[in-house]
Amino acid sequence: PFQLDKRFFEIGEHRVTIEQRWQERTKGLFQTFVWDAAFVLSDYLGRRPDLVRAKKVVEVGCGAGLLSIACDKLGASRTVGTDIDPTSLELSQHNAEINNCGPGIEFLRHAWGEDTTPLGPPFDVIVGTDLFYSPQFFTVLLTSLRELSGPN
Repeated sequence: PFQLDKRFFEIGEHRVTIEQRWQERTKGLFQTFVWDAAFVLSDYLGRRPDLVRAKKVVEVGCGAGLLSIACDKLGASRTVGTDIDPTSLELSQHNAEINNCGPGIEFLRHAWGEDTTPLGPPFDVIVGTDLFYSPQFFTVLLTSLRELSGPN
């Protein structure tokens, strides 16, 4: 499934189409495809939409955008998908458009450890999958998670 140009997912009562793109790996960034954990968490939220419905949600490391799109479709009041890779952000925005997502979803560049103010914290829910692939990122990711969750 990783090598398909397009994949289809059933999330709750919603059918979600995700286009994937393949490019040379550069600067340690990963391809823009749906990792299995993104589908598993999206599927779980589809069974428990109350966890995101009417909530402000941020996804760290959005990749192709499946999890952010799932949150939007499940009724999040605002969803912000973040990634450091511009290709991922462009593809996520495209995927949101082909899935007729609402105006409450957006995709913004964020490198872990950088100022989160432009993203609009605090968020009620923070989601992310397949984030812990290198220990060098743990500290900066934790910094961002603290800022995204707000003081309380």
